[in-house]
Formats: sequence, structure tokens, C-alpha cells
Amino acid sequence: MPVPSGFETRDVDLVPVAAAVPLSAELQETVDEALDVEGAVRRSVPGGLLVSFPLPGGRRQRIQILGAAGAPAGGELLLLATICAPAVADRFEAVLRMNGTLPVGGVAVRSLRGKDYFVLSAGLPAEGLTAARLRSVLRYLAERGDRLEEILTGQDIE
Repeated sequence: MPVPSGFETRDVDLVPVAAAVPLSAELQETVDEALDVEGAVRRSVPGGLLVSFPLPGGRRQRIQILGAAGAPAGGELLLLATICAPAVADRFEAVLRMNGTLPVGGVAVRSLRGKDYFVLSAGLPAEGLTAARLRSVLRYLAERGDRLEEILTGQDIE
């Protein structure tokens, strides 16, 4: 799928993950099938993909998809992360409380290019992962990440 203009990688799009490894052929096939969503645009980044996921109302949210070895139970792991908004100290308590309501993933503060951001992320074991399950998790992370971004910034940064 060609990368449209305007989908350049920004400095804060990439969450640094030291353990990122290339996806196995089987997992790459699952990811490709899961990303067969109208309007989803992807580009290769070190260790995986950066996907611009379409949302209702013309909004979009970028999700980084990386492979990792050595999941706690063993085997391949898929790491998903979306950068939501700059981390503001007076919002820490509200975001931390929100973590307890998330059925998938969690929000953490990550330093990117010397600035702190709220990042919603999840790790999924590759074993038994289906394209339908992955698509569902990607949509959930995109929607929740975008909602958090909208609440905290009032914008659609993507």
C-alpha cells in the first residue's frame, strides 16, 4: 500500500523499544490481514510498522506495531503503542484512575525526544493471535488513544 503524502514519520511517533525484533512471517501475515481496514495506512519503521488508523468523524490515530522476543510465557510478542498527548502533571491522577478501567493495555508516561507523553500500549502474545482479535485490539487502542488525545489536547494530532 503506498504511503500518502502527509504521513511522514514524526519524531514522537516512535516509542523506543530496545527489544524490537522483526516479525515472523506468520505474525506478519496476521498483522497484514488485521490491517486490511478501509483507510488504514501503514509505513515501515525500525522493528515494525507505523499505522494511521481511521476513526469516525474523520479522525485518525497512529499506532506503532513492533515485534519482540521473549514474552514472559516464552515466544513472540506483538507490542502496540499509540502516543496520546503530552503528559501534564495535573492529569496524572485521572489517567492513572482510567488505567483501572481499560480491558486492554495501559497508559504510561514515556519520554520521547526529551518530553514526556501519555502512551497507551499493549502487548499481545503471538501464539494463537488471530487477525480478528488483533484488528479489534488495534481499533480499541486507536479509539481510546484518540479519545484521550481529544480530552487532553482538544485536537486531533493523529
